[in-house]
Amino acid sequence: MMSAKICSLIVCLAFPLVASGELFMSTARQSAEKSLVFTSFYQETSGQKFRLKVSGAGVAQTGNNLAYSSQSDSEVDGKQRRGTFFVKMSVQPWENLQYYGAIGIGDSSIEIPSATVRNTFVGDAPGLTYLIGIKSNIFPETEVTPAISADAGFGWTRHYFNRIDQHEAGVRNINARFDCLDYHLGFWVSRHIGETEPYAGLKMTRRTVKLKSIGEGERVGGANDYAAVFLGVKFPVFAKESLVTELSFGDATRFGIGLEIKLK
Repeated sequence: MMSAKICSLIVCLAFPLVASGELFMSTARQSAEKSLVFTSFYQETSGQKFRLKVSGAGVAQTGNNLAYSSQSDSEVDGKQRRGTFFVKMSVQPWENLQYYGAIGIGDSSIEIPSATVRNTFVGDAPGLTYLIGIKSNIFPETEVTPAISADAGFGWTRHYFNRIDQHEAGVRNINARFDCLDYHLGFWVSRHIGETEPYAGLKMTRRTVKLKSIGEGERVGGANDYAAVFLGVKFPVFAKESLVTELSFGDATRFGIGLEIKLK
């Protein structure tokens, strides 16, 4: 029994760290074997951090009028706001492993500071998010101990922006694409308190982003590591339906609320 749990944890950790900066919207408790669960939820994200590495070239001149070329690299920290509606499917073919996938659609804006102005990229077209992941139940809930699970996942989000608001400097039209790739590893615990089931945990994320100017072909990108703490609670509504809410903070502030439906 214990060796099976250790093997399932190794499989989870060996999976190519996979769910973007998204909420889990799930407790750590083990689902029944061959179960199928659908969760639809809305997630509001504000202040999601990302990092861009910007390179610049120029000509420097010394005091004796000798000119030479120079190259400088700098890192810029930006923030993203998103409002996304998700549909998530979770399948548990075996006792200790659960696989899930989700798709989301919603709006977004990003803010990138510069030396003189604050740049806010906005767009009219909705963006898409795709998630896949694997969850491993390490220890089931007992009368004296909570359930403990690990989760690894990958998420890809793409948004198009057609305007840049430079605030005091005005608004101008652009044609840009923003891609965000998140690889994560999370651990969390949950325990029944009466009919409700609160849960809490920690998630580590490797975030890679790319911002491309489609018309000009120029692009910048970067990667950085982040950590987030999350808290949630699951309330039963009917025999197979439950309300789930979750709050996360650290690399961003996220709030989600949704409905979980067990089909089998």
